Amino acid sequence: MLIDRKVAGYVRAVTNQVPLRDRGRVDRELTDLIYEMMKEYAGGKEPDILDCRDALRDLGTPEEVAAAYIETKQSGKKPGRTREFLASRSGRMLRLVYTILTVLAVCLVAFGLIGLGTQTISTMLPIFLGVVIALMIVLMRSVLTTMELQES
Repeated sequence: MLIDRKVAGYVRAVTNQVPLRDRGRVDRELTDLIYEMMKEYAGGKEPDILDCRDALRDLGTPEEVAAAYIETKQSGKKPGRTREFLASRSGRMLRLVYTILTVLAVCLVAFGLIGLGTQTISTMLPIFLGVVIALMIVLMRSVLTTMELQES
């Protein structure tokens, strides 16, 4: 019940800022998106208030979501689904995660190579971890690209 009220309040705060003719569609799609995100965060369990909080935090403030929608409308692009104008925020976050993971992978491999070369470490664990992270990045990008192609 608390989750439903929290989601409804967030959605209402967004829809109050978008044009009147778009409010119904934005309300439905944003509500569906939030509940979908909460299910993903819950990992197969019943979503709880923490999953709700995380989903709303990741979407951004209602002002940011409404502004992104309005900006998309004013740019002349058809917003299509609410998910599309929210994707720009998610895309920036994903690029940040990729960058951090890439730097971590490079640092681990470099640390491992330098350590082995100077004989200050006797294990290849940092190199192995760096390679695993790099492979994970490549796999994530290929899966996301495949998903995007299937959606279009």
